[in-house]
Amino acid sequence: MLKTKRCWVPVLVMAGLLAGCVSAPPLSRTQLNAVQRGDTLAAVRQNIKPESVNLEYRFSANDRDYLAQHYRVETGITESTTVVCTPGCFPVPIIIPIFTPYVIVYEADPPQRVLSYGTIEELSKNPDDAVSSVMPSLKLAMEKASAAKNAGGK
Repeated sequence: MLKTKRCWVPVLVMAGLLAGCVSAPPLSRTQLNAVQRGDTLAAVRQNIKPESVNLEYRFSANDRDYLAQHYRVETGITESTTVVCTPGCFPVPIIIPIFTPYVIVYEADPPQRVLSYGTIEELSKNPDDAVSSVMPSLKLAMEKASAAKNAGGK
């Protein structure tokens, strides 16, 4: 009986770890490819459901208001191995997805059109001044919104 319980310990530990990482469902490549600059928020929501948003906030930059929505995108996997011992020991591979934060920035004024989209790094290095100039304000607002979310607020 004790040996059977030990067999389940690594499985339960990994299930707990993976469940703790789950929040909003990640975006797929198909969903990302459907987003284009100039799309309205309503058009984007036809492909990306609101429940996929991890973080949402408004911010101001260059005398304009913007809306930022953060998502998760799976960008790769990493593999780990654990050893399970019952009467004999054997390795069990564990595949863990790697997620990258992905942001869609909208102009806040109706019809709320997409200004740009990508990872924070991609947006910061964007050659378009209209995009790169809002990034310092976006990063500051992102930190405040993340802190509020982690503190239990919205």
